[in-house]
Amino acid sequence: GSPIAPMVLSASRQHLKAAGKSYVPHGTFALKAGILLFYAGFTSIVHAIVPAWYPFKARDITRALAEESQRQEAAARAK
Repeated sequence: GSPIAPMVLSASRQHLKAAGKSYVPHGTFALKAGILLFYAGFTSIVHAIVPAWYPFKARDITRALAEESQRQEAAARAK
């Protein structure tokens, strides 16, 4: 087998432990964040062309994601 697979698995386990999450909750948040960040990027590009459209949308999305991540991190530390 490839020596890369055990390294990736080990690094993934370390990250999940540091994040205080199991695989599914971590994946759910990461997928949600990824989709929202793509949307934030789209709205930011549109806003660059037409400033009246999507004002502050990208900022609001990134702020909400950061706040949710911080809440989840604090909850994981409190366990």
